[in-house]
Amino acid sequence: MKMFNLAPASAPTGVSRAVSGVAASLCASLALAPAPGLASDVRDLARLPLETLLDLEVSSASRYTQKTSEAPAAVTVITAEDIRHYGWRTLADLLRSVRGLYPNYDRNYSYLGTRGFARAGDYNTRVLLLVDGYRLNDSVYDQAPLGSEFPLDLDLIERVEYVPGPGSAVYGNSAFFGVINVITKNTLASSLSLEAASGQTRSGRAGYGARLANDAQLLLHVALSDSAGEDVAFPEFAALGGASVAHDLDHDNYRRFFAKLAHGPLTWQLGYGRRDKGIPTASFEQLFDAAGSQTIDTHLYTQLSYQGSPAPDWTFNGSLNYGRYDYDGTYLYTPPTLNRDRGRGAWWGGNLQLLHSGLAHHKVLLGLDYRDDMHIAQSNYDDVPYTLYLDDRRDRRSLGLYLQDEWTLTEGWLLNAGLRLDRFTPGESRLNPRLGLIHMLSPSTSAKLLYGTAYRMANAYERYYNAFGNKANPSLGAESITTWEAVLESTPREGLRLLASAYHYEIRNLISQTRDPSDGLLYFANLERAHANGLELELERHWDDGARLRASYALQRAMDGSGAMLSNSPRHLLKFNYSHPVFAGPWQAGIEAQYTGARKTLAGNRLADYGLVNLSLRRPLGHNLEVSASIYNLFDHDYADPASAEHKDSLFRSLDTIPQDGRSLRLALSWLF
Repeated sequence: MKMFNLAPASAPTGVSRAVSGVAASLCASLALAPAPGLASDVRDLARLPLETLLDLEVSSASRYTQKTSEAPAAVTVITAEDIRHYGWRTLADLLRSVRGLYPNYDRNYSYLGTRGFARAGDYNTRVLLLVDGYRLNDSVYDQAPLGSEFPLDLDLIERVEYVPGPGSAVYGNSAFFGVINVITKNTLASSLSLEAASGQTRSGRAGYGARLANDAQLLLHVALSDSAGEDVAFPEFAALGGASVAHDLDHDNYRRFFAKLAHGPLTWQLGYGRRDKGIPTASFEQLFDAAGSQTIDTHLYTQLSYQGSPAPDWTFNGSLNYGRYDYDGTYLYTPPTLNRDRGRGAWWGGNLQLLHSGLAHHKVLLGLDYRDDMHIAQSNYDDVPYTLYLDDRRDRRSLGLYLQDEWTLTEGWLLNAGLRLDRFTPGESRLNPRLGLIHMLSPSTSAKLLYGTAYRMANAYERYYNAFGNKANPSLGAESITTWEAVLESTPREGLRLLASAYHYEIRNLISQTRDPSDGLLYFANLERAHANGLELELERHWDDGARLRASYALQRAMDGSGAMLSNSPRHLLKFNYSHPVFAGPWQAGIEAQYTGARKTLAGNRLADYGLVNLSLRRPLGHNLEVSASIYNLFDHDYADPASAEHKDSLFRSLDTIPQDGRSLRLALSWLF
């Protein structure tokens, strides 16, 4: 009964509002343009070297370092400077700026739409989320945590690499639409940060970084946040009669801790995060506007990794990890009754990887992944009187063997071929290939033809959850996707990068939630097919004075097997990010504008398109102090995301849309010491 976004469908719409939104953003940016004579330290802070465009090195596309021009994907990189410029608060905020992505929020969890696809019942199961290569998707729901439930503070992020397209040939399960790899910092200045924001939000962060006597690098970080939230009004409930405002039920509190110790080829890290979130929507037929409904998500993981060169032209990587995820849901029912919904997952695993670059014209990678999901448990019961509805316990093991060859065919031509075999207990197996033909048309332009397949195994929740109007389907099979893509990347002049991508994908045996007409119960089945065509364009520009621009447009058309538009699938996405030193001094401004096209709700209604503008400013004050301020939804636009079938209260009033936040503010003061 874990809340998820059962997202709906879209109809084509024009982009006039997008154009006007971006125009407004550009005007605001130009109004803040700096005068000559900008301080050199500010220029240095905002400038990235030119090789960060076409020749930027990434490690997530092939699990070893390579130039973006040679990677078998159109990789997007978001840096720590971007995070500072735009005042993002969550990983979902960061991903909202990425080409082709559109997060949704049901006032409990954030869900990621990818290339026109945001499926009913998807707990972010079709995107693989990594932290320094560690798989963060849990073993119960296979969920990638993206909102405040993400256990890492954004201050710790050095960069985020997003690799769109199928990644199962390298990463195995869940690398369906793409891979997000969050790469943490190796060094950290000791710091203290205090923050206040709308919704009675108070946050604090403290970081400590030191080089130890044995030349080891230690990094410690703790973050706390308490937010009472605002009262949330639901106009649809008002139209149906009865209470329509949820009071003091949108709280969002978290605690996070991170430690990292690096010495020579060894790196150890530990991450912990606990998030307590109120549920104002009264989903799953709960009492509306009644205190106590909430979810608690707890992530704990640790990883020890090694990287070295045992011989010339050989690189060895190895890791051991342990992870745990606990989910606790508390739901309120008449008379009143407290219902407890729980998920527990614990696992350990490791990776061995050998890279050889000594063969003429070949770079060969051989790898082995192992994971033991030793504890997968789901339960559901009422407190008083104690009534048990579900007590399911499982375990699962998986082994993946992958081989990849980067073959230089001739000057300017590269073939990247990969193949991976995964085996799961009890006896399931999947084989997935990937091919990438890359041609350097010139030193500044590369063209890529990409093909790949990926899969997603049904998770424990989809197969075995058997309570509250749901029934199990132990025979539920895996779903698969095949993707073809053509990419053109170019840096026609210094500091300018252009990208164009056209793709087509086909999904088979799509895992879908449906209702059995014989008993009225919900269950998951392999019922459907889906396909999509899309075009993505991106421009990135860096100037010598520290200004940076990234703008993208995505046109996508995703349909089911009958040719009907998929749910929650906007035809148009337009994004604009611009940062610049301003006021002829040390101020730095970041402005972003985002347009999301119209979508269809679960009830078949058209959810209007919308545009948002966010503005952030920061300034050093001297004595290692810095102040920053952000205004989100600058023009206070009303907008909403689609609701799910579970958004129905005890009066059986259903929500069709979930209202999102209006204008909100954030003010932070940071001290480095």
